[in-house]
This record gives sequence, C-alpha cells and structure tokens, in this order.
Amino acid sequence: MTMLNFNSGYLAPGVYVQAVSTPTPSIASLSADVICVVGPAQGWLTSTDVFMLSASVPKTLSQAGIVEASIVVTDATGAIQAADLYTIVQTGSGVSIVTTIELAAGSTMTTTQAYYITYQYTNLNYYTPQWFTSQQTLFNTFGQPFTAGGGIASPISLAGMLVLQRSSLVVIMPTTDTGGVATRTGLSGAYTAMEAIGGIDLIVPLPVGMPGTVGTPGDIANVASDLAAFCAAQSAAGMGNNVNGILGFETGVTVAPDTVAASTANQRVVLAWPNSYGYYNSQAQQTLNVGGYYVAATLAGILSSQPVNLGLTRKVIGGFAGIPNNVLMTMTQPYKNQLSAAGVCVIEPAPGTGALWVRHGTTTDPTNTVTREFSLVRCGDAILQEFQSTYNQAGIIGDPVTSNILDIITSLATAALEYLMAQNIIAGYTSPSVVQDPNSPDVVNVTFGYSPEYPLNIINVQYSISTTTGTITPATSGGNASATSAYSGSALASA
Repeated sequence: MTMLNFNSGYLAPGVYVQAVSTPTPSIASLSADVICVVGPAQGWLTSTDVFMLSASVPKTLSQAGIVEASIVVTDATGAIQAADLYTIVQTGSGVSIVTTIELAAGSTMTTTQAYYITYQYTNLNYYTPQWFTSQQTLFNTFGQPFTAGGGIASPISLAGMLVLQRSSLVVIMPTTDTGGVATRTGLSGAYTAMEAIGGIDLIVPLPVGMPGTVGTPGDIANVASDLAAFCAAQSAAGMGNNVNGILGFETGVTVAPDTVAASTANQRVVLAWPNSYGYYNSQAQQTLNVGGYYVAATLAGILSSQPVNLGLTRKVIGGFAGIPNNVLMTMTQPYKNQLSAAGVCVIEPAPGTGALWVRHGTTTDPTNTVTREFSLVRCGDAILQEFQSTYNQAGIIGDPVTSNILDIITSLATAALEYLMAQNIIAGYTSPSVVQDPNSPDVVNVTFGYSPEYPLNIINVQYSISTTTGTITPATSGGNASATSAYSGSALASA
C-alpha cells in the first residue's frame, strides 16, 4: 500500500490507519550452551525381567544385546540360582542378540514362582548422543560415578554430573572404546556421530587413561588437533553449527602444554592446565586425584550458566580441593606467563582464598585479542546463532525474493543487532546492507560490521605522592617542623 503524503494537499482532520508492508520484527532469543561430554563408558545398561519359568516354553528376555556372562537369576528372597539349573540360548550378534531362558532338565527351580533375571546389555541407542536433565537418570544409564570404595567407576558419569551441577542439560556421547580407556579413534569417531544431530555448542572430550610424556607423547597432541579440526569444520559449514571444545588431560600426562597449544592453534579450543587436581568425594569422605578433563567439564558448565559475553578469566572453580603440591611447585609466575602467552588456559589458586580460579580464559590461538579471548569467540557465535534463529523463525526461506521480503530481512537484521547490543554482546554496529546477489538470484546477502564488547583484562593504576596537596609533619622532640616529600610509582593489575 502507498503511504499517504500528508504534505501533498488538504486532508480532513481524523485518524488515518494503513497496513504497512513490513511487519513488526519478531526475533529469537539466545539460548544456553548445550554441552556434550565425549568419552569411554562402561559399555552396558542393566535391566531386570521377572518370569515364571518352565522347561518346555523358553522365555525371551526383553532386551537385545545381552551379555550372557552377566545374567544372574534370583528368587523372591534374593537367593542366587545356580547357572546349571537353567538354560540360556542366544541367537544373532552384537546389539541384535536375542536371549531366551528356560529351566534345565532336572532343575530344582519351581515352575510356580517368579524369578528375577538381571543382566547387562547394549542396545542400538547406546553409542548415540543421549540428553540428560537429571543426575539420577544419567547414573541409571551410564553407572554411578564412584565405586563403593570411593574410586571413579564411570568417568563419563562424573563429568556429566559436574556439568549438571551448573547447567540444566548435558549430552553424553559414549565412545566405542573398551576397557574404560579412551583412544584417538574412539574420540574422533564420536565427533562424527555428534555431527548428525547438531545443536551442540561445547564439547568436552575425556581422554581417560591416555598416557603422554615428553619422550613418548602418544596421541596427546593428536587428540587436541582432532578436536580443533572438528570444530573448524563445523564452523566452516556455515549452517549455525559453530562448536567449541574444552580439553584437559590425564593426571600422568607430562607433555608440555604450550607445545600442545602451539600444535593446535585454534580459537575454538581451550586447553586447560594443569592435569591434576584434588576432588573431594563426599560419599566416601576422601580426596581423589583426578585429571584435567574433569575441570574442563566444570568450565563448560560455568560457561553454560552465565551470559555469553562473560568468559572464563577469574571465574572460580568450585568443588575441587586444590592442586597437588608436586604440580603446584612448578607453577612459578614466569612459567604461568609462558603458558598463558602460548594459549594455555591456566588454573591457579586464587590469592588469599584457597579456591581455584582461571588465570586467563585464553584459547590456543593467541594471535590477537579476537582469537585469544574465548568470550569474543563465543560472542561471534552468538551473533551467528541469533541471525540463524531469527531468520528461521520468520519462515521466509522458500518465499519469493520481492521488495517486501528484502524489507523484512532488513528489519529483522536491525532488530537482531539491537537485541545483541542490549545483551552486551556487541558494542555497536553499522547499518545492515541487504542486497539480492546478482549472480545467484536466490541468494540475499546481508552485510554489516560490529564492534565487540572486549573483556577487561588489565587495570593500570598510576599513583604518586604530591607535595602540593598538603604537608608531612614528622614528630620530633624539639617541636613541629615541616617537611616535604615526593614519591611516584605505578601498579598494574592484570588477568
């Protein structure tokens, strides 16, 4: 509709109402980061079937993929029945195994009593990403995090628990590794499985049991570079699948962290160091020595619980009982400066508190401020997420490219940028340009510039004693005497 020109001639007094071509923009709101923990799991689930058994009609257990050696049969009192009193038959292989049970010939088990058949199994969904919002559901699926004696029984459950203590959601992606030890192949294979579902913002790999020393580094650097390659590939796809990773290593790893950071050199990867921490297990009332990947999971939970424009620098890491002395003694100021400058995210004791905090939330790419500061990387991702969600929500993909559509795209872009400013994700922006691509008419190019909200890392305080603001009167036995004094200096507070 053509807008009325109120300067073109006489219009009678009154209220004039017109429908405008561009609707009031409706933009999407940013959501909390979704964290995926990737690592070796116990490899099975547990289930119990209840049957009245006979020697002539086999009963089929409800789950497929049952491990025959794990089957335990008990009666109503909990008494375990000897294995030679019943017969197990399995057909198929892997997760498709079908299992039946019946009484053996001459069995003394009764046919009039229900028996409890408990077993371990692995189904088709076990090695796929699974979403959890409660710790108990997580434990029921992947096992309790601690053994009865207080050791770590399920690393993936413990890491998931640390995330859920700070976030409302965690995705668990088990690797196909066996024996509870991670491998490079298992971790990278899990990334491929994650790619199919999308929607993951932060990855925390668990390189459980992976060794690495200066002389024999093993796959330590490769694990970091594989993570960086996956994150970079997701970002390059341009479909809003920007993914970042936070990585820590096993307690015994002594490969130089700055060497690993240099070989990784990616703004989407944070390498947490040191690799050894005390963790207090309240159930067993004892302190365990745990690997750096548990702190990495905690850092991911912290990021998910706070606004996206806040980074990791000086964030306190609760739940850990300090850094072992043999590691702490190596953390001199020059060495920590060396690591931070190289792109290592150093965890250190917070002065005067006894707690741990992040010295500087840097990525493994310290080339410049934008690539070094993890908060700026995540703010860039938030811009992408906001535009992706806003345009998808508008439902205009597939519509004809008309002048009205271009107006809508422009209006939505401006509204999204204003929202990002209000959330302190950007400090300012240039007006968006919306143009239909002359070479690909089904493409509309939206371009703009923005100023980031830089993190505060250094406060530089300069001070001096001025002789013009007053006098200094020292106490003397002979009376009052005036004296002047001058002193100048500077103080530097930094992250």
